[in-house]
Amino acid sequence: MTDGHVTAYAIDQANGKLSFLNSMSANGKDTTHLSVQPSGQYLFAANYTSGNFPVYRILANGFIGAMTDEFQSVGNGTGPNPARQEGPHAHQIITDLDGEHVVRGRPRC
Repeated sequence: MTDGHVTAYAIDQANGKLSFLNSMSANGKDTTHLSVQPSGQYLFAANYTSGNFPVYRILANGFIGAMTDEFQSVGNGTGPNPARQEGPHAHQIITDLDGEHVVRGRPRC
């Protein structure tokens, strides 16, 4: 298991090169998916092994700000392969097209 992180970079519009801005702990294990809320104000992460979904503010300068919220999935020990159901496995977090609702997912595996 690897502690996850989220990292921000700036893109140089002249040459396309990336410049490191900052990195924050994803507050979980094995970060597997990131998405940005359509307004560009929030970053969502999904941590596969720990099954949690942290939310961060994106600052005006592009840096990742403090975590503003976190959702924890709960494994229920059911599914087609009980040996793999020891806990939740967060796979993805996205919003609807308007950015009004957050959808978090973990397929039954």
